[in-house]
Amino acid sequence: MPKANGRVDTIATGIANINEIEERINTDIDILVSLRKDIETKINKVSDLKQREILKCRYLDFKSFEQIAV
Repeated sequence: MPKANGRVDTIATGIANINEIEERINTDIDILVSLRKDIETKINKVSDLKQREILKCRYLDFKSFEQIAV
């Protein structure tokens, strides 16, 4: 049954590709979580409360300066 083997190989290759992509996505997520923590740490070092809140809105909540000003 050559068709069955070819089909199984195709499925196995597809599963392997999906697993590789999942690993890359998980690595990217880990990097982004770490980056967010670094940003939060740096923002929390700002002594002025108002400036700290503006930075949090801008860089952690992704608000525009127009949205923050309202």
